[in-house]
Amino acid sequence: KTSLPAVVDLSSQTIMWTIEAIFIGQIGAAAFAGVGMAIQIIILFMTVLLTFVVGSSLIITRYLGADNRWEANHILAQAMMIGIGIALGLAVFWYFGATQIFKLIQEDQSAGAELAGVTYLKTFAVFAPFIITNFIALGIVRGSGDTKYSMMINVGINSLNLILAPTLIF
Repeated sequence: KTSLPAVVDLSSQTIMWTIEAIFIGQIGAAAFAGVGMAIQIIILFMTVLLTFVVGSSLIITRYLGADNRWEANHILAQAMMIGIGIALGLAVFWYFGATQIFKLIQEDQSAGAELAGVTYLKTFAVFAPFIITNFIALGIVRGSGDTKYSMMINVGINSLNLILAPTLIF
């Protein structure tokens, strides 16, 4: 009951990233390389955030198991407030620090890729508060055992992304 929705939920994001990579690859090798580097930076930070999501889920699940919904909701609210703060901080860091971040990994012949990566990271940073807040909220919901709800939301968001991606990328 929980595994299949979780598989669909988590694989929908990977499928969407693959489709976006195909679209970006049609623009050119430099764009593909730059976005690839930017995604590695994003995934690094999201992996660190995952520890926050798992920790919050464990505490919430403990309270739900003890049938203490008030404390579970209280921890969820605290986690979401902290998550929104983290999301805003990362958005500012990525937007204003994108050029400096890419200077750390620049190669002599990757100027086009660096420009594409900086552009992608800055664009991602504009939407990061929504994306990261969604990542945290759905991670906590999924971790608390409600995989159907998280699947429906993620598949819906990725379907919208699939519709908008060609227009926004090209």
